[in-house]
Amino acid sequence: MKSPAKPSEFTFWVSEDEERRRFPIEPGRLVSASNGQVAVIGIISDVETQTDITSPVESFYGHAVGDPDKDMPTEPIVITTATVEVIHRSDNKAEPITGQWKVYPADGEEIVQAYGRELRDEDELIIGFSYDWEGKPVPIPANIRHILGYEAAHVNISGAAGAATKTSYALFLIFSILAYYQKFPDKDIKPAAIVFNVKEADLLRIDQLPDWDKDIEPKAHGGPYKDSASLWKFLLKEIEEPYSINPYKLKERIRFWVPQDSRGNYITLRPSSFPMEGFRYCALDLAETRSLHLLLDPEDLDDKSMAVIASLTDEIREKKKTFEEAIDVLKFQRRPTKGEEGWIPIGDTYHHSATVFKVRNRLENAIKYQLADFLMLKELTLKRVIKIWELRPGDLWVIDISRLHDKGQRLIFHWIMRAIYDFLEKKRVKQEKTKFLGDAVDVNLTEFPNRVVIFVDEMNKFAPRGAGASLIKRDVVEIAARGRSVGLSLIGAQQLASKVDEEILANTSTLVVGRSHPVEIRRETYDWLPRGLKSRATTLDRGWMIVWHGAHKRPVFIHFPEPLHSLYEKIRRQE
Repeated sequence: MKSPAKPSEFTFWVSEDEERRRFPIEPGRLVSASNGQVAVIGIISDVETQTDITSPVESFYGHAVGDPDKDMPTEPIVITTATVEVIHRSDNKAEPITGQWKVYPADGEEIVQAYGRELRDEDELIIGFSYDWEGKPVPIPANIRHILGYEAAHVNISGAAGAATKTSYALFLIFSILAYYQKFPDKDIKPAAIVFNVKEADLLRIDQLPDWDKDIEPKAHGGPYKDSASLWKFLLKEIEEPYSINPYKLKERIRFWVPQDSRGNYITLRPSSFPMEGFRYCALDLAETRSLHLLLDPEDLDDKSMAVIASLTDEIREKKKTFEEAIDVLKFQRRPTKGEEGWIPIGDTYHHSATVFKVRNRLENAIKYQLADFLMLKELTLKRVIKIWELRPGDLWVIDISRLHDKGQRLIFHWIMRAIYDFLEKKRVKQEKTKFLGDAVDVNLTEFPNRVVIFVDEMNKFAPRGAGASLIKRDVVEIAARGRSVGLSLIGAQQLASKVDEEILANTSTLVVGRSHPVEIRRETYDWLPRGLKSRATTLDRGWMIVWHGAHKRPVFIHFPEPLHSLYEKIRRQE
């Protein structure tokens, strides 16, 4: 037999009856097969059409020896077949389908059963929508503990720039996570979210929401914005609990952080009339999380340079030094004694002068020029940093690093990540209080979230595949491997998942693919996708994603609405 059934896969043929063909037979659609006693639900992974005409030559002669205006005497038989990957079987058996089975489009109840059967109600998190055969949206649930920990964690989103709407989907997921907390504040999961705005200004406007009744609701009935507007209407007004998501309620918990220079000017694309808070950093702030090495380029960091940075960090922490004083520490302070030629003491440790001079030059360049806007050279003013200790369950913080040098972006990302990891690790072992920034801040860990999700675009910038093991990359890989155990989860996005470190992807519980380039989608990184779904990934419309989630047995095609602030901007431009 050409297409034998398997425990995980079967093939069916499609009726040519027009009434029955109203349901599109295409990769990604969900179907249900039944023999009257057992039901099987699956996802179409590939579709083929065959005819009884064996060759173009046969067709040529059948059309009156090559006359395209002449019909063939007998209409050719055309057979459409589809391959289905099994998601759920009602009798829980792992055996091939045998005998006569009828295949139908899956209804809403069957779709939810396929992807949510093994989930407890209190663990369900909506990650998007599928559609039943009538075109009605069906919420797709995921296991929130497989996204935020402690069982599993992390999401990775890939797709072509501009076409895949990666940031929009990340926002939808974050809104869903925070909406979960608003509905279940007494559950054991108490999440908060931090979003890094790495480029442009889209994330800096997420609090600028339209008037629902005037601007969005009318668009749900027709026109170019019907899909997103109708989905938002469904989420706000019609969907059964606990799946509703209300950005208007979440808006109250959004807080914006932007770099601020010595004159008090905000270094951001966010309009000055909108609320925001500035941040600046002194040497002691960076020494607290051992982030000084981020002031050097990755290629300048070797074991010798890191030893100098470690000694300098200890000096800053113990003696409360400014950046200017820290640079002075690296200058030769006294004549070396016999046997010390070429060696410079920093604290109790000697380092070779060539290494010290190299580190000093790189630090000076970064502090005085590349990052001068938000680093305080001569000041030792604490608490002007991003006040991460004030993060609370249900909060959404947007940190703008888009106008910072690459070093500054890596620095702030690392500082936030290390501080949160430290707080969560202590909270996990029931510690109630801790000190931060030396002894300057008393942190009440009982009020701190027990889950934090961090979204960052261009993940390949922080943890590229190959390219050596830079320290920022090591830290990101460590968070990917161990973050779930303390409740720290990453949502990373990039155009090319094949350019992200393999360990990060291997530790990711949820893989998401939007429209992708054909060359990229053929790489082994996407081997979790069947052939037909890979082909669909190259033609996905905006607002559609293919998701593989650790609590699901098969990938799922999901649709999600465009963020309200972005949808409103498009409507205004058109009008």
